[in-house]
Amino acid sequence: MKKYLLGLLLFIVGCSSSNGPASNMYIMPLAVGNRWIGNVTVTDSTGAVLSTQLDTLPVYGTKVAGGETWYFQTTFPKVLKAKAGTVGLTFDTVAYAFTNRSDGLYRNDTFLVDPPRRIAKYPASVGDTVSFSPESIPIMDFILVHGIAEPVTVPAGTFSCYHYQDWYPTTHASVLASDSYYAPGVGLVEFVDSVHNFDHPYAKPNVERWQLVRADLH
Repeated sequence: MKKYLLGLLLFIVGCSSSNGPASNMYIMPLAVGNRWIGNVTVTDSTGAVLSTQLDTLPVYGTKVAGGETWYFQTTFPKVLKAKAGTVGLTFDTVAYAFTNRSDGLYRNDTFLVDPPRRIAKYPASVGDTVSFSPESIPIMDFILVHGIAEPVTVPAGTFSCYHYQDWYPTTHASVLASDSYYAPGVGLVEFVDSVHNFDHPYAKPNVERWQLVRADLH
């Protein structure tokens, strides 16, 4: 109960005032035992709901590398592939390593061998971009800071969020658009994966949406 009340207090303080507590120096509070519980809804190109379930994103361990601490976290399900008129979905979980730096949230693989990727620039201004080029893929990926105070309403409440938008080609005719919403001091509030198929430009995208239900923060 104490942990739940602490998480609730962070929600109220961190999202109702622009002058939040010290924890707001990080957009994603990282500590072993922290967890974000969300509801995942998957819809197809007709807008029909294919599935809905709860999904928990826990921080379960750490490793020090290069003088900084990385936190291991299980992440949300991902849209795996997109073909003409179809989409492949999975609810298998994936683990990544995360760390906060002075310019935002970084992600790496759990072995810490890949170049770290900044996935959430913080602090930031609307219109800022972060580029990333995987060594094995000759494609430049850009994450756009779409907003820095967007109101987002989820089952856990309404939050003032940074909105990051990432468009990534999956095939010659499909693009995976990822929209992430973070509330400083609270962490991930909403994540939306949508597959846009240019062969069917008037069809609705396949969508996978994760929305915060509760955060247990230490």
